[in-house]
Amino acid sequence: MVAMIPPKSSPLSNFRGALKAMNKVRNRIVHADGALDDGLRRIINRTKGLSIKYHNNLIVDRTYIDCSITTVENFLKKLYSEAIYG
Repeated sequence: MVAMIPPKSSPLSNFRGALKAMNKVRNRIVHADGALDDGLRRIINRTKGLSIKYHNNLIVDRTYIDCSITTVENFLKKLYSEAIYG
C-alpha cells in the first residue's frame, strides 16, 4: 500500500500529521504484529483510542477507528474539492 501524504505546502497539509500517524500504526500492525517502537509509543501517548496493555500489546479502541474514518473522509472531501475547484 502506498500512502498519499500531501506535501507540506499543499492545501491538504492539515491532514499530513494525522495521515502519517495512521500509516505508521497500520504498518506496525500489518508488518510487525503491532510491535512497539519509540515512534509508535509517541503516537499512542498522544492519540485517543490507542493504548498499550497486556504485555506491551497495542490496543486499538473503537474511538480510534471512528476518528480515523472521519479523518480520511474529510481528507477525501477536501481532495475532491481541490481537484474540482482548485
